[in-house]
Amino acid sequence: MDQQRLVAAWLLCLNVQRPILSKAFEVSVPVANGRGSSRKMTYTNPYTSTRTFLLRSDHPDLLQFREDKFQIGGGESHTIGLRFAPSQSPGSAEILVYVNNLEEKTEETFCVKVNYS
Repeated sequence: MDQQRLVAAWLLCLNVQRPILSKAFEVSVPVANGRGSSRKMTYTNPYTSTRTFLLRSDHPDLLQFREDKFQIGGGESHTIGLRFAPSQSPGSAEILVYVNNLEEKTEETFCVKVNYS
């Protein structure tokens, strides 16, 4: 600080790509009723052993999960509860749903297109 010299510097390079989508869904949600809308989707564990998965979204303001963590046996299916926030105006939004392992590495990505009408 006394000599005003640069002591360290960081160079950060990123290569960002949209994730590969496993499934795509389309949902219609009514506008201006003051209530959101609930839907369900099914996820099947692709592994032969029991695993715990975490659910994340790129729009947590528009989509919430009934549970954001679940454990499922090998090859078994689990129902994921989705709750969409209400909207006051018509339009659409694409929401990415990430199914992550406990280390927060993405196992699968789903795209949910929400049509507010």
